[in-house]
Amino acid sequence: MSNSKPDESRALLALTLIVGGAVLASFFGFLEQAQVPPAAPPAQALGGSDTYSWWQDTGPQWVIATLSLISVGVSGWGIVMLRDTLRATREANQISRDIGRAQIRAYVEINKVVISFEKAVAHFNIYRPNVILEVANHGSSPALDFRWCAEISYGYIGTLGSKIGPSMPSPGQGRDVSANGAAVKLEVAITDDLNGQAAAALFAEKMRVFVTIRTIFIDVFEDEVKRNSYFAGDVKRIEPTRFSCELAPSPKDEMSAFSHGRHLEQIAKEQSDMDDAMSALVKSSEELIKIDRKLSRGDLGPD
Repeated sequence: MSNSKPDESRALLALTLIVGGAVLASFFGFLEQAQVPPAAPPAQALGGSDTYSWWQDTGPQWVIATLSLISVGVSGWGIVMLRDTLRATREANQISRDIGRAQIRAYVEINKVVISFEKAVAHFNIYRPNVILEVANHGSSPALDFRWCAEISYGYIGTLGSKIGPSMPSPGQGRDVSANGAAVKLEVAITDDLNGQAAAALFAEKMRVFVTIRTIFIDVFEDEVKRNSYFAGDVKRIEPTRFSCELAPSPKDEMSAFSHGRHLEQIAKEQSDMDDAMSALVKSSEELIKIDRKLSRGDLGPD
């Protein structure tokens, strides 16, 4: 398809040169004949005058030459019209193909993104995130080999933590998403645990989560469709040691705005709340360790 335009232009140029060359050759031939007066026969043989007459002797050649020039212009105009017609036809065909593909192809939309945090190690403030993605294909054909990954950043105390998350699965490791529009639930566990200050921010419900969802699938035309979607949300406690965050669509630049646009007083207050939360976590861990030791000794009495 990409070579059709140069080939078409070369063919039209060659046709123009051929037609124009032929007409110009005829024109110059007639012009040469018109400039040389023909040898007049003896006046006595013709019974008339031997005077040369331009119009009577060369006029028809000049008429033919003029008509030849006009035909050159008409031929050139016809070639230009032919080129424009071919171009318009090609563009119309391309539009028809694009409309047909748009009506048939798959359209995978993200309905919901939820991140949950559960305690990964007993008696320690270590939390493991888990990402749940809900998608649906609203197109007319299946999305083949649908793959996805999540890049997660945690914002707290006016700073933005580094991105974590699994890499994109290799081709062939995805799944097909049918075109019936039904919701498909996908889930992936993040191996990067939260601890230390991040865990304290989680415990104090002072954390905002930023997620970039990257999706790839193959449509029925064997084209690879890629998309990046951005989400953000605040973490909420749903159980004593379990937290969750349902994310909403977010502007792409919200992460940088979070890390650079916070007021110093707000940051100081959050830092104080974080310190209190860290102290509460340490105290809670110490109590859990004492209880665990008593259980191991079988001593259930008071200290």
